[in-house]
Amino acid sequence: MGRITSILLSTLVAGSFLAHGAVIVGAQDSDLCDSFTIEQFSDVNTNDYGAAYILCMKTLGMSAGRTDGSYGPDAELTRAQMATFLVRLWQDLLARQCPDGGTPFTDIAPGSPHAANIECLYNLGITSGTTTTTYGPGSELKASQISLFLRRIYETVGGTCPDLD
Repeated sequence: MGRITSILLSTLVAGSFLAHGAVIVGAQDSDLCDSFTIEQFSDVNTNDYGAAYILCMKTLGMSAGRTDGSYGPDAELTRAQMATFLVRLWQDLLARQCPDGGTPFTDIAPGSPHAANIECLYNLGITSGTTTTTYGPGSELKASQISLFLRRIYETVGGTCPDLD
């Protein structure tokens, strides 16, 4: 699931949001993610499945990778990490502000690098947590769960998904 999650997140973010002209208006895909102007992560080869999407997310500032220069394409994604990806999309690419307010979550460590991002998603109405008082920051996500969060962001900016019922 790790590689699928990384590729799904990258594909949906690049394909769904940027294709609709969110903030980067008029740019061609090749302009956004030119593999000749930015170095790929040390553990992602240019011929790997999803490499172009991963590189694009690096170019756009959505993913900084790990401190050792790797990306971890086969790593699982936690709810806390997903919150950070989504808030980078929200703030950096869509140029939106996070609303003020706290969270009822008691399982978010003060000073956690993801705490403000989890708070942002809560105050945007993107997440209500795993219970009324917990977020589950270390819980791993399935691709289907990430799709739900992406859909919620998409709908928050005014997008609509077809009714599949």
